[in-house]
Amino acid sequence: MKLPFDSLRKYREMTKGELVHELIMRDRQIEAVKRKREQNAANLRRLATVVFDSNDAITVQELDGTITAWNKGAERMYGYLEIEALGLNISDIVPDTHREEAIDLVRQIKTGRPVDSLETKRITKDGRILDVWLTLTKLTDDAGNVVAIATTERDITERKQLEHALRVASISDEMTGLYNRRGLRLFAEKMLFQSERINNAILLFYFDLDNLKVINDRFGHREGDRALTGFAGILKETFRKSDITARIGGDEFAVLVTGANRPGTEHIIVQNIREKISKYNDNEWLSYMLDVSIGVASFDPMHPCSIDELLSQADMAMYEEKKNKKSLTPKLINR
Repeated sequence: MKLPFDSLRKYREMTKGELVHELIMRDRQIEAVKRKREQNAANLRRLATVVFDSNDAITVQELDGTITAWNKGAERMYGYLEIEALGLNISDIVPDTHREEAIDLVRQIKTGRPVDSLETKRITKDGRILDVWLTLTKLTDDAGNVVAIATTERDITERKQLEHALRVASISDEMTGLYNRRGLRLFAEKMLFQSERINNAILLFYFDLDNLKVINDRFGHREGDRALTGFAGILKETFRKSDITARIGGDEFAVLVTGANRPGTEHIIVQNIREKISKYNDNEWLSYMLDVSIGVASFDPMHPCSIDELLSQADMAMYEEKKNKKSLTPKLINR
């Protein structure tokens, strides 16, 4: 190694002791730099091992999407071996529904704009769609130009499925599989708002299962539960999937029906319900006669009201029918 002229002059002016000390210190500095380089190299090897063996999928792709690095986590997550993946384009693991999103992310990276981590979807070798938490990192050359993109991808499919299950559970009635009161309110608000916007009439049907307490007391709660699920099945058969069908209390049900602009729609639906109940009562195994009181309220988009007001109107109409019906005695409830 050539020494600068100033350093040579400095050494000539040193005493023998000073020169020995200087050379010892310089040798120590060289050894320290050497050890640091070796340590850095070892750290890089360990880091490379961690990256390669990570449970997260870690990839590197050129700006045109060509995959140039693919770790073990990516193999496990997507099903492609490294040798297979290096011949692919990143678009091969992006579902059609998310192609534009992927293109836009690359565009942002190229312009230097920061890209936040995000939830997205990817597709495996065997065609399964995964929910993925994606982090992108731009890779630059010595001049600062973006030359590639590194991605870290974590499979969050199970978490998303659990979140969905919890959401469904929070708005669903466990026994009948219908919405609960919370679910009815959630979707009713959207339905009423849309009805106002497009001038679309809505009917709210309010059902109260007659004599459920008598059924429970005389035949047991298991039979009472069967009455509830049996009537819920009748509602599912009668109403469309686009209608909001809910169990809102112990023996109370409500259904919101859209597109009810034709006069007499409510009477047709009520008659249909009655016919299905009559058919249900023909079952030989049934120990009682199922019956229900029905109230109907109409939502007028020209004179809107809240879901609570609509429920109150339908409840009052149901109560009037129940009051006017001849009460069933324990004797009549038996088959």
